[in-house]
Amino acid sequence: MAGQTQVHMLVMQEAATWNQWRTDHPDTLVDLSGAYLLEAAIPEADLSGADLSRANLSGAYLCHVNLRNANLSGANLTGADLGGADFGGADLSGADLRWVTLNQATLNEVNLSGANLEGINLSHANLSGADLSHATLVKASLYGADLSRADLSGAKLVEATLSEANLSEANLSEADLRRSTLNGAILRNARLNGADLRWADLEGANLEGAIML
Repeated sequence: MAGQTQVHMLVMQEAATWNQWRTDHPDTLVDLSGAYLLEAAIPEADLSGADLSRANLSGAYLCHVNLRNANLSGANLTGADLGGADFGGADLSGADLRWVTLNQATLNEVNLSGANLEGINLSHANLSGADLSHATLVKASLYGADLSRADLSGAKLVEATLSEANLSEANLSEADLRRSTLNGAILRNARLNGADLRWADLEGANLEGAIML
């Protein structure tokens, strides 16, 4: 469970003070697992490598937070504002990210397998190489997002917006893309075998080399 001293430090101090403490104590594990951080305002905080598994961050203001390689598996992030945050290499498997704002965030190589991202805003986000297998992305906004090499196999993308997204070499096998918007999307060499594309809008999409069967 979370160390209450660290929770208090994070919530009560300015980000600059917290970040300096991280710099001064590089070998100290940040254990915020299961922490109750509902609606906490901690923008620009350095939480890289921290254990935030099962933490409650619902409604939190976390813009431009550094969460590289952090463990957020099973965390509750519903309604949080994470615009511009860096999640590179983080574990968000099974996390609840419904209606989260993550526009212009960095999520390359992130693990979002089985996560609930219904209604999430990931417009222009970097998700290259991310694992989104079996994730729920119903009505998600992925406009202009970089999803190159991402694993979206078995993902639920019903009514998702993927206009102008880069899905080159992405794995969309068995994905549910009914009524999704993919106009202008780049799907070069993408795997779409078994994907459900009924009523999807593919106008102007680049499907060069895509595997459809």
